[in-house]
Amino acid sequence: MKIRILNWSSKGFRCPDYEVNLENDGGPYHISLLQMPNGTGKTTTLELLRATLTGEAASWSEKRISELKRNEDEIERGEFICTLLYDSQRVTFELEANFEHSYIEYRTTTDKGINEGHHPPRELLPYLTSDFLELFIFDGEYAERLLNRKHGDAAADKCIETVFQLSHFYTIENKTSNLTKRFMEEEKNRKGFTDSRNSKVQSLLDDIASDEERLNLLKDKLSETKQLRDSQLDELETLKLQHQMLLGKHADNERRISDAEKAVEETTSSHRSLFEEIIPLIKDPLLLAGEIQTKLNKLCVHLDNLKLPEETSKQFFSDLMKEEFCICGRPMDATAIKSIDAQRDQVLGGQNIAVLNKIKLDIQEEIEQPVNLSERLDHLKQALSARDNARSRRDTLFTVLSNESGEEAQNAHTQIESLKRDIQEHETFIRNVEDFPKNIKGRIPSAQIFSIKVLSKRIKEKKQRVQDITSTRDRIAKNEILIKILRQARIVAATNLKNVVVQKCNDRISTILQNDPVLIEDIDKVVVLEKQAGVSVGQGLAIGYTFLTTLLELSQNSFPLVIDSPAGSLDVGVRTELASLVPQVCEQFISFTINTERTAFTDELPKHVNTPIQYLTLFRLADNTEAWLANIDKSKITKSKNGAIVECAEYFNSFSFEGSQNEF
Repeated sequence: MKIRILNWSSKGFRCPDYEVNLENDGGPYHISLLQMPNGTGKTTTLELLRATLTGEAASWSEKRISELKRNEDEIERGEFICTLLYDSQRVTFELEANFEHSYIEYRTTTDKGINEGHHPPRELLPYLTSDFLELFIFDGEYAERLLNRKHGDAAADKCIETVFQLSHFYTIENKTSNLTKRFMEEEKNRKGFTDSRNSKVQSLLDDIASDEERLNLLKDKLSETKQLRDSQLDELETLKLQHQMLLGKHADNERRISDAEKAVEETTSSHRSLFEEIIPLIKDPLLLAGEIQTKLNKLCVHLDNLKLPEETSKQFFSDLMKEEFCICGRPMDATAIKSIDAQRDQVLGGQNIAVLNKIKLDIQEEIEQPVNLSERLDHLKQALSARDNARSRRDTLFTVLSNESGEEAQNAHTQIESLKRDIQEHETFIRNVEDFPKNIKGRIPSAQIFSIKVLSKRIKEKKQRVQDITSTRDRIAKNEILIKILRQARIVAATNLKNVVVQKCNDRISTILQNDPVLIEDIDKVVVLEKQAGVSVGQGLAIGYTFLTTLLELSQNSFPLVIDSPAGSLDVGVRTELASLVPQVCEQFISFTINTERTAFTDELPKHVNTPIQYLTLFRLADNTEAWLANIDKSKITKSKNGAIVECAEYFNSFSFEGSQNEF
């Protein structure tokens, strides 16, 4: 599907009243540049554009609606209208804000007529969602969020799931899960069962619902805590680098810091190596209990003294059969003789002798190569003490140097210590939620349980009891298998898609940032870079744009790309590369810019397209801005009571916020 924005208009909101027509000879311009001075309403326009297309403003709060009203007017209503072209069909969405009573209404117009409310055509429904619109209507901050865990969301993962519609897996999984509940409800309501039986089932179902609600709350809190911890870990690393730079201004300080960090690294490595050596040893019962080793040693000696070869064991039974009595005291009658003769080859035969010899050999090897576990544990304790001492000396050094290096270094040190405490608290919470506590006794209410594993176990046990009572275990077991298949399929699909996206992004990044390429290593909630530290703002934005445009290209659909201040913090070289990239990755590019973005970006775009570019300049009309329209061809100007828009390339390229008096 091909989606294009044909026009939009705004009236009664904080931005000036204006209308933008993006059509050129029956279709939209490939590139439309809308230049707006700061404070003209770029952010408001983007917010209204998203809200008009998604229908989300119907649930906006009274406060949010009132914030869109222009302060200087007594206007009671605001109106934003946007028309899309999807394939060859047109659809117009109207958002009307009632400021007096604080509500928003929608109208939708298609070739079938006007409908009250927000009613996108069925073909557009998957794409006119808040999640999807973030992919092609955004600002530089969103591109930066893709690379930064500080924002606490899985922005990159969310993009992958949105573009490739992986949410369908969740939808099918939820419907499959609902079948389980339906099976149990149907059986509960079947006729012929006692009231007490039905009451028991209902009680269990209510408990399950309560436990699942608690479980979901814990999972959400766990995810939120992990995101916060990860963002704070990133912030901690950045602060540490800044702190070390502040402390390392003097050569002697730099050497002392380097020595302290090296000592921590070496002692940590030594401790880790010893720990990894001991882990398999403490699983050996011979090393944990000396009594076991002593008894096995005696067994080995006895086996060695026994020396029962196969022929000797056979002779023993032959002689026994000739005796008057068996060794157990019973008379050696015909029945006993027959039984011994039939089974004597199975006792201490060749195979059994081989097993005994193997046991004896294994015991001897263990005994001959003793491992002193106590000595190893002592070494581990010493290594742990050395590591902790090294860390303590380093931290003390940082404290002393911070106090000596001034207020800025002291503040950085204080922030680092505060972050460490916060991270430790998060780690404790995560550990408690993820572990299975051993000290749970009795039937603790679900509201007092903070372990996901405990709650999951309870839910599973209660479901099994319901399944047994209602005879639904077989059907539900098949359902659970299907759910596992769906989950695994989603994980495999997401992993494979991420690999494709990473490869295609890196191919482009190598060209865009050819002087200093920063490649993508992985997509794990956010875009993970191979060298995260030291990435400039410009590089980060370039990578974010590359990621988003690559996703849109892979979606097998064509969308417009609407960006607020796309080149604001990019250096000249990266701007030039971005200007060459934009025409290649989208068929409609709409940019909200300011005059400082013209250099090496908007003035570079014409070199990479062979179709006309639309140049628009919008500003508020006031006593001090009326002069900006002097000497301009009136056919190029569209005015409202509080704004003016000029469609002219020459005016666009020479416009400054102090005004332009040139003739066009």
